[in-house]
Amino acid sequence: MRLPKPSLRPNDWTLRNRLVLGSSLLVALGFFLSGFAAQSAYRTFLIDEVDTQLTTIVDNTLIRLDRAGIAGDNDGANQDESRPFRPLEPIRGVPSQAAITLIDFEGNVIGSVGGDLSVAKIEKTLDRVLERISYGSPFTLQSDGEDYRILALELPSGLGIAVASESLETVQENIDQLR
Repeated sequence: MRLPKPSLRPNDWTLRNRLVLGSSLLVALGFFLSGFAAQSAYRTFLIDEVDTQLTTIVDNTLIRLDRAGIAGDNDGANQDESRPFRPLEPIRGVPSQAAITLIDFEGNVIGSVGGDLSVAKIEKTLDRVLERISYGSPFTLQSDGEDYRILALELPSGLGIAVASESLETVQENIDQLR
């Protein structure tokens, strides 16, 4: 007995086989597109959360940065602990992975606290910050395989610029877990 030779031409297939193949391809395409859309929406959401955190940090510390600056290594040694009233003290730390850097208008870094964004990496963005291209709106700095989200605002006194930054490493880790 001879078995029928299978044909690779779709015209020779039964209607049921063509419908099953078409439905399977459409379902696979739907899963792929929905996964891509979910990943894109999740990344946008996480970056918006980082932007909100940076905005909150800068808004809540801008006056203090303007009036007191960032604490150096020996700032705490010279303070008189017996004073009942202390004016604004310099910022000594940031309660997250964010970093705050003060820059004057000549591009000199006055001080930096918190986070893992080095002064050298901040200096790469000085042209953009000093030209006021991105004041008040966060932007992404791509540096040596790492991405950072940066927000720059001028101090109220007009003496310099406060730059808040945060690594997008945790955003990328969360996106990788989704895959």
